[in-house]
Amino acid sequence: MAIKDWIKLKKFSPFKTLVFNSLAQEIKERPVIIFHDTEENYYYYIKARDARLDDGRLKNPFQGEILIPKSDKPNTLFTKDSYLDCSQIFYIRDSELEELVKNHPETEILDSKELEFDQVEKMFNNIYECLTSKPPYIVISKVSYDSKTKQTKPEVQYASDQHINNDYKTIRFKTKKIKELKNKLHEKKNQISLDLFEGVLNDTWTEYRQKKCTILYLNE
Repeated sequence: MAIKDWIKLKKFSPFKTLVFNSLAQEIKERPVIIFHDTEENYYYYIKARDARLDDGRLKNPFQGEILIPKSDKPNTLFTKDSYLDCSQIFYIRDSELEELVKNHPETEILDSKELEFDQVEKMFNNIYECLTSKPPYIVISKVSYDSKTKQTKPEVQYASDQHINNDYKTIRFKTKKIKELKNKLHEKKNQISLDLFEGVLNDTWTEYRQKKCTILYLNE
């Protein structure tokens, strides 16, 4: 598996187009690409939110989140302290993402710095912990983009009961469709989606570490 740009993260604007909760409702948090699987042609991404209140105090992290401090380097993604949510994974066809950007010129993919190795390691470890905990504390959603309607649509393939219950509490209008999805996700746990993602995650992390070790060796 070749990993494009490795863990060079990128940010999107506007943010509502690609991020959803465990009940397929759009949310305003920022999507951040974590890697590009060039064998299966998917971008994988997680979501981020500002870590500080308006008065500068640090917000309390939610389960599964890690803190990434802001960076003063040019062209950086993290201009503010941010929480990355390692418990919600999204993936989308690379061709569909490219088409989305083409049809929405205002949606910029910004160049960004590469995370430090310890930050990448912390992110992968937290994703793995969420994925393999008993029961798993994770949401996996496949996102598709229709170039004709210019709309994105999520397919929630797995969601922990804790995510489902927490998100359901925040929904103002609990429609029949949402209730049916909630019940379906509670009753049917798609283990295959977890196993497939675990394989991709392990391959990606292995290759990333190998590349880093090679660079360190060559620089000695």
